[in-house]
This record gives sequence, C-alpha cells and structure tokens, in this order.
Amino acid sequence: MRSATLGLAEAYAAAGRFEEALGLLKPVLPESREGDGVRETADRIGLQYATECLNQAVDAYVAREKPEAYALLEKGIAVKPDLGLLHYTRGFLLYQDGRLDQAEQSIRTSLEYAPGLWLALRLLGDLEFARGAFRRAIQRYKAALAVFEKDPALYNDLGIAHMQLEEYGEAIRCLKKAVALDPSNDNYQYSLASLYRDHRDLNGAHPAAMLPYVVLLALPALA
Repeated sequence: MRSATLGLAEAYAAAGRFEEALGLLKPVLPESREGDGVRETADRIGLQYATECLNQAVDAYVAREKPEAYALLEKGIAVKPDLGLLHYTRGFLLYQDGRLDQAEQSIRTSLEYAPGLWLALRLLGDLEFARGAFRRAIQRYKAALAVFEKDPALYNDLGIAHMQLEEYGEAIRCLKKAVALDPSNDNYQYSLASLYRDHRDLNGAHPAAMLPYVVLLALPALA
C-alpha cells in the first residue's frame, strides 16, 4: 500500500501536480520510518514544488503581477521553509518595492538557513545604502566579498559607498577591481571615469583607458 502511494505521488510530481503529490504523502508521513522512502520522497517533491513556486513567482513579478508573485512565494515557503533562496527572493522583491524593513526581515531569515548566500549579504548592503547608512553598507558588501570575491557588481557598489563617504582612494581601488573583472561593462567604466573627472587631484591625470569615458561625461557640460 505504501509503495503504491509513493509511486502515485511520484507520478503526480512528474506531471507537475505537486500539491496532489504532497497531499497523498501527508497522511503517511507521521507513520514513516527511516529507510522506507516516504520522508525522502516528500522532501524531494517538496523541493521541486518550492522551486516551481519560486520560478513562477519571478515570472509573475516580471509580468507586474505582484500579488500573485508574493502568494507563490508564500506557498513555496509553507512547503519548504528551510529553503533560503525562497526567503531571499521574497526579500529581493520587497526591496524592489521599497518595503525595506520587511525586505530585511526576509533576507535575514534567508541567511539563517543559508549563511553562505552571498547574494543575501549583498542585498543587505543595498538596503543599508538605500537608507543612507553607507558605513554599514560597506560592512555588508565586504561580508559578501568574503564569501564570493569574483562579483564585479559588488566591487562597484562598494566603491560607490566609499565615494559617498568621500573615501576616494578606497573607491578607486574597488572600482578598478570591478572594471578588471568585467571590462566590457560601461556602468563600471563610467563610475570610475566620473570619479576621476570630479577628483582630478587624486592621480594627477586620467588613465588612458578612462579618457573616452571622461570625454563622454564632459559632453553635457560642453553643450
């Protein structure tokens, strides 16, 4: 009987009918024993369902169906509350909507389940930056870099936070790192060029690689 239930649940899950699959498994979970496959099957299908909810939530948010996006994330969290990526995604959407306090709560929850989720650490930095707490933003960005040091956007954000505090030497160091990691990204080039433009005394002259961007930045003033 149990094997038939597992087989039917697997069939439902394969057809994308995750709620029905989990509904079949729910009554037998309290009586499950180690090695009988029930809990393992429920965990696997729950993860599939939560992942599907996450993907659909992102699609709904992009389609500007925000209530549906949040509802889908809540469904996923109800089934798989220990999946840090669900809480991170909810926090990211809340951040995009300007609901910073709620966003922070979700992001911190994501880090409880996934302490090494550097994207969440970076988003905490973005939250502090949005609040004007640039020193705390720098601390968050550095914590994210300690986990993953190859993200050029992190160095760019860190450099801009240093700029806000008029720590131009550190800002240049970070922005140069962002450009080195992703030299094709014009945003990073412009960030560095604008710093050189506004603070020429830092190095005495603009590096040759920055000249095209400095010229472009100057064009509005020359018009």
